[in-house]
Amino acid sequence: MSARNRLPVVGVAIVLGFGAVACSGSKHTASCAGVIRANAPVTDRGSRAASGSVLTVDAANAGFTPTCFTDVPKGSVTLLVKNSGKSLHNVAVAAQHVNVNIARGTTAAVHIRVGKDPVVYVCTYHRDLGMVGVLVPAQGT
Repeated sequence: MSARNRLPVVGVAIVLGFGAVACSGSKHTASCAGVIRANAPVTDRGSRAASGSVLTVDAANAGFTPTCFTDVPKGSVTLLVKNSGKSLHNVAVAAQHVNVNIARGTTAAVHIRVGKDPVVYVCTYHRDLGMVGVLVPAQGT
């Protein structure tokens, strides 16, 4: 095989190798970056590890802060969502029939169920601008 013919084979091997690393174990695990990428566009305002089942989130300017929580305990979780923005926001999880409006300057408690898969929530008014949040469940709980 000439050097010219080996190059495409090496390129394919490199691509397949990266694919194996990226996908290994992904069946039961997820990362903030992966879920955010899959739900683009997202206004990414960082991530934070959950420290219990009550999580505080700020809603303003087409984004949730933080955008993603990791290590979220499975079961019922309460998002305390403060709307520090200048317009009406909400938190919606269509699959769970959750749709809670939060008037500007107020805070609302939003109850969400977390299972083995990440939960994506959105502001239905500003979804097109990237107002998306993610709850990534803790592994092994």
